[in-house]
Amino acid sequence: SFLYAYQQEDIIISQAEPVWFDRIAVFRREIKMILKDTFPEDTDPFAKALLLGDTSDLSYKVDTDLKVSGVRHVVAVSGLHISIIGGMLYKLLRRIGLPFLPAGAMAIIILVSYGELTGFASATLRAVIMLCLYLAGEVIGRHYDMLTGLAVALFFILVQSPYHIIDGGTILSFAAMAGVAMGRYIL
Repeated sequence: SFLYAYQQEDIIISQAEPVWFDRIAVFRREIKMILKDTFPEDTDPFAKALLLGDTSDLSYKVDTDLKVSGVRHVVAVSGLHISIIGGMLYKLLRRIGLPFLPAGAMAIIILVSYGELTGFASATLRAVIMLCLYLAGEVIGRHYDMLTGLAVALFFILVQSPYHIIDGGTILSFAAMAGVAMGRYIL
């Protein structure tokens, strides 16, 4: 027996209005072009890796040298990038006189956009979620607990993709943050 399918009407494909994710992808390409025009050919891939987390243009030799020397994580967008950008942005917005809610909302929007711009690796997603929780706590006047933030981040990451539970980067990111959080209680 065979399955037959018939098309009765013409299919019209039109371009939809771009959503903000599409705009971020376009913005990412524009940043890459600016970096390519700004930096020399040998340093352009490194600049892309540091700013956007895009290591696809690193040469095999550079990538291998970074791995062998144990500093490959330097070119990954990590919690440090996120906390510096988000924390400084929030403090700057508060310093120029914005109230808690607008400053927190703007910082969260920019953090999520930057996370999307960098591709939301698990460590980046963890840091964005944790910092958004911290900022939300600041806005509503609640105390932020790092272990709770870590657990919430893990929950959302595993809901998005359960396979992250066996991903080395995810495990190391959460283990490092758990160590920092536990160290605060011990010391």
